[in-house]
Amino acid sequence: MTWRVIADEHVKRIYVSELRAHGFEVEWVDGGYEAGNADEDHLERAAETGAVILSNDADFVRRHDAYDHGGLVLYDDQSMPVSTFIRGIKRIERFVPRSELAGNVVWLDSWVD
Repeated sequence: MTWRVIADEHVKRIYVSELRAHGFEVEWVDGGYEAGNADEDHLERAAETGAVILSNDADFVRRHDAYDHGGLVLYDDQSMPVSTFIRGIKRIERFVPRSELAGNVVWLDSWVD
């Protein structure tokens, strides 16, 4: 079962498109919400829906503990090839149980070659 994902405005369109092509339900600025929403708004939405937040905005690390969200996947490498990005996401989905992801931060960069 694929995750429901909230991708903030810092996530590249190509990453969002590939996630959708691989069966992920993704909320993004192209229809899911408005650009410029505060990190807390994303965290509240994730807490309401159980969604996983995807971002390259490390500010989430300081804020996420106050919310019961579905998980937070962060990445540093904004030039990561799309195939590498998807491979890392799929590895996390496969090897990190949802119960361990929920409420925690996973760094995508640690899951790619």
